[in-house]
Amino acid sequence: MSNVDNFVTEAKALEAEFTAGNLSASEYKELLKDLQSTKLIEVAAGDLATLSRLNEMIDGLIAIASAV
Repeated sequence: MSNVDNFVTEAKALEAEFTAGNLSASEYKELLKDLQSTKLIEVAAGDLATLSRLNEMIDGLIAIASAV
């Protein structure tokens, strides 16, 4: 399941809780903001991990080129 799918699933679960009356409007709004922040952090962390792997690969290629 992708990050987008997880985000949609979590947002729908919150909507269901709100619709059922288990969350106040302010709680619902706050939880949606928290979800949004969490997802932004996850995306940024994923980008950072990808960038880190790319840098490692380039460093390896530089090392190989230097050895030739």
